[in-house]
Amino acid sequence: MVFPMLLQGQAVRRSFMGEWEDPTVNMRVGFYADSSFLLQTIFYDIKGSFTVQGRRLILESSKQRLQYKVQKLTRRKLVLIDAEGNVLAFLKKGWVPPDSLLLAQVEEYKLSTEELNDFIRYVEVLTLEPLTEAANNNLRVILLSSFHDEPLFTVNFIRRAIVGYEKVRASHRPIPFARRRNDLLVDLYYSRLYDQIAVAVRLIRFVKRHYPIEFFDEHTDLVFFRRAFDLQHLVFRYYLMMLGLSPYQYDRFRNGWERYLRSNYRNATIQFKEFLATADLHARLLIPPTRSLEGKAWRRFKKEFRKRSFSSYLKPSRLRLLKNGEMLHWKHAFGELGQADLRVWYQLLEQYGGAVVDPWKVLPLEHDEEGE
Repeated sequence: MVFPMLLQGQAVRRSFMGEWEDPTVNMRVGFYADSSFLLQTIFYDIKGSFTVQGRRLILESSKQRLQYKVQKLTRRKLVLIDAEGNVLAFLKKGWVPPDSLLLAQVEEYKLSTEELNDFIRYVEVLTLEPLTEAANNNLRVILLSSFHDEPLFTVNFIRRAIVGYEKVRASHRPIPFARRRNDLLVDLYYSRLYDQIAVAVRLIRFVKRHYPIEFFDEHTDLVFFRRAFDLQHLVFRYYLMMLGLSPYQYDRFRNGWERYLRSNYRNATIQFKEFLATADLHARLLIPPTRSLEGKAWRRFKKEFRKRSFSSYLKPSRLRLLKNGEMLHWKHAFGELGQADLRVWYQLLEQYGGAVVDPWKVLPLEHDEEGE
């Protein structure tokens, strides 16, 4: 059931009825037959009336009016986007899989084939790669064995994973996609480190075996894949070229830079680490369309980037320090490549390269079409 194409009038309202929850932030919302709603968080409760207008859900209380775009609505999932682009994802409380979808049952706890499929999609977002049939079978074994060992913990973990995945699924811009994907990785690590949930322990072992993880920084809540270290140089090379360094100068100092990076990244600034943790994603989204720019389009692109960049190395005196290959200044320049300059870079690709960079259209990830 996909909203809103197949649902009209009272059918739309009925599809909202019941209680929904986001276990990642302890948020609950209930929709009732008398058009009332109750939204509960750990900080506040809001109650009032709700209406549905096309793809808009409107919640009105005595003090405020909240409006959301309905991105997805199925018998067990609800995904909303507010005016600022924040994503709220919920699962239906009390949803019980029909016998045709039942994969396993331990006492009163049930596991469905739909949840297994969601779990596989969730892992693909963690690794940014489609999984092989052998890997899918391996994940099925991990999920089933964990479910039989710890049914309650496994069911709760899967619900958190599915909600987190749906928030990434609703993210069609690279920077929110990267941030929400990292949230999934951090939640997985904490489930292993502090709760010792069997499915999390086994899943991290699986991910590390196929997609090596270099480092988890508990101070910044960032997870670094080895592949991010391997691909960061592609992004940094073009970034320095846009600032005014020649590609030959970068290639000349690249080996020294990568040695410096690996030995010093743990003590780097938060902005430096934020980019490095997502470099594998940005390399795959930024570099192909940037590389395709030629001639006048490339020159206009660089000129506009320098106008809008936040880098302090646009000054000739500071750019000269980069050209001399001073690693300390390379570190500073790399650290300045934060979300602001990345956002400018993506915007200019749309303006000059005609490339609207949607991770879901670029990356080879399987997904459903709900809410598109």
